[in-house]
Amino acid sequence: MERKVARPIPLLAENKFDAIGCFKELQACVAQTAVAEEIAEAGKSLSDLRFDIVLDRLRRITQAQGWNTGRS
Repeated sequence: MERKVARPIPLLAENKFDAIGCFKELQACVAQTAVAEEIAEAGKSLSDLRFDIVLDRLRRITQAQGWNTGRS
């Protein structure tokens, strides 16, 4: 799970459009889990290309979950 969560972080940080597909893969991976709703909420700003907001929310989720993504 931590690898899936870590994948979009550098893409979001660099405002890469590949972050959108990568984030959707993450959403599919966490579907039917306790964090699915939080991840979906975090991803809402992708449609506005607000990668900074998505990145901030994703970082907050990873911290709250205690996931080690190897990235800050």
